[in-house]
Amino acid sequence: MCGCCRSSGGTRRGQRRRPAPRKPDVEGRPPELTWDAARCWRRLPPLPERPVGPALILLTGLAGAGKTTFAHRLAEVAPVVVISSDWERKTLIPSPHYTTKEDRRVSLASMGLVTLLLRRGYAVVCDGAHVSESIRRNWVYQAQRAGARWVVVELIALERWSDNG
Repeated sequence: MCGCCRSSGGTRRGQRRRPAPRKPDVEGRPPELTWDAARCWRRLPPLPERPVGPALILLTGLAGAGKTTFAHRLAEVAPVVVISSDWERKTLIPSPHYTTKEDRRVSLASMGLVTLLLRRGYAVVCDGAHVSESIRRNWVYQAQRAGARWVVVELIALERWSDNG
């Protein structure tokens, strides 16, 4: 090999360059998270002191079924981390338009954040609609890969409560 290739940073024909080593993140971003997931990570409320073992509680149901209320009431009595797709959307997108592109961005950030929490041994309540069977299957698959127990809880509102009477 000639010296000019080495000094200019080139490679031999047919060889691939090695990826640059990952730089440590000074902002506390775990390296396995995307930037969107890391942004949500930094804004999480304090985590429970002791992880109870990886578990995913996936809430599903239509809007107004009580998913968020259920998640927060559960967090009052059990050491769980609540990850809400509504909270993540507001964290990532200041003025959301609820487009398919935004949905995908929020879903990817949520998946990364929840997977990391599961791998670190936390029980996570995932508060979102998750109305599609394929979406629920993907969440269950990620929980299984992280070695977590999992349950899907479908919430159904029998009546719509109103403050108007």
